[in-house]
Amino acid sequence: MKRRDFIEKATQTTLLFLGAPTIAQAKHQKLVFSSAKDLITGKNKLVVSQTNGAILKSLPLERRFHSMAYSPQRKEVVFIERRPGYTCHVFSIEKLNFISSFSCPPKRHFYGHGDFTLSGRYLLITMNDLETLNGRIGIFDAHNNYELVKEFSSGGIGPHEIRRSPLSDRFFICNGGVQTHPDTGRKILNPDDMQPSLVTFDHSLSSFTNHALDNSYLSIRHMDINTQDSVLIGVQDKDFIPMESDSLVALHTSSQPLQTLPTDTEIVLRAQGYVASVGLSEDGLWGVSTCPKGDMAILWNLKKRKLEKVFKCPDASGVDFDKKDQSFILTSGTGKIYRLKSMTLTQLGHANVQWDNHNLAINA
Repeated sequence: MKRRDFIEKATQTTLLFLGAPTIAQAKHQKLVFSSAKDLITGKNKLVVSQTNGAILKSLPLERRFHSMAYSPQRKEVVFIERRPGYTCHVFSIEKLNFISSFSCPPKRHFYGHGDFTLSGRYLLITMNDLETLNGRIGIFDAHNNYELVKEFSSGGIGPHEIRRSPLSDRFFICNGGVQTHPDTGRKILNPDDMQPSLVTFDHSLSSFTNHALDNSYLSIRHMDINTQDSVLIGVQDKDFIPMESDSLVALHTSSQPLQTLPTDTEIVLRAQGYVASVGLSEDGLWGVSTCPKGDMAILWNLKKRKLEKVFKCPDASGVDFDKKDQSFILTSGTGKIYRLKSMTLTQLGHANVQWDNHNLAINA
């Protein structure tokens, strides 16, 4: 049996067992999409839940997935496998149902992130060239079963998250600068030559701009973008050398270059130099970073460019900004779901899963 046929058969069997919930069951509700691990069986899943923790869909995964790309035009969510990943699964939001799967091209692997063009026609995904170990961006045609139609250089090494500006086809790439290969696991192959960067370009591939931090030990990994093209970035110190770690996030705006936000040494030490995910408010005044190793979520005052408040949040993982409610939706490895609004972190619900590093919160 072919691998693709096996996945489809397993999915159909799961649907028969769980039943097939429809979007009507969650009408006018906030849906949370994420990959997760079942706290009882320890198995990987794709999970769609309400913010109260009620799971509407749970499908088994053969491996751990990482993040999601959302197309409101197509009403699809694409789940992308964690580095080094080779598979993506496509889901219909209307039916809450598995649609198809597709794979990365030969001699490549996915880094776990992607985003659609404004029209929803193309999906751009970060990839690693397994021969040169240079970063690549694959362009997949959603109108043609997500076939790869083109690829190009990411402008760096270890591209992780890629995001599109909400109002245009201007894209941003977080090049982590960390060179790795599946044969050597997570071993950093260029520890003395890291060159992390934030790269911006338009979909016509006619204009590329490269932005770098002064501290090359800080790997540029995750980001969120608002309509003014302000970019909040989560950085990671891959070896976590405290004397070299001076921040957890950076900010890039149209009027100011890419710069880290000052962070107390005690907070950096608690976080162990690690940020899992970041979220940015629509007005660009507030940002949130999750630090699972430090069991905390951090609220940033971006107008004053300073840390505003630290919340205790065990195994804090995913965060997404809820535009309708003007609040942040957070998930954690403990299975809890939170809302952060008006300086207050409130638990909304709990699911019996260990949420992964990212979530997608959308209105049904």
